[in-house]
Amino acid sequence: MGPIADTHKLYKAAKERCENPENPRYPICGGKGIKFLLPPFAEFIQILGTRPARHRLARLDPTKDYVLENVKWEFDARIPIKEFKHPVCASC
Repeated sequence: MGPIADTHKLYKAAKERCENPENPRYPICGGKGIKFLLPPFAEFIQILGTRPARHRLARLDPTKDYVLENVKWEFDARIPIKEFKHPVCASC
């Protein structure tokens, strides 16, 4: 998965947590009144950029909505390091 697709996956997951009562994590977001108010993905990625490796989309104040002023890319050591292969030399 490339950086844009990876970022889009996290963006959609946050939206699902807030808007889809069938999502297992809805009770801790949408069920508590947290709203997904981020701009459309194309605008979001221009402002926040793509997800850095081993980062998650975090809310600065977890009691507030997903808005640009309340989100950031936050390092998460629980995310595994993906194996790196040199683009020119697969054995490097």
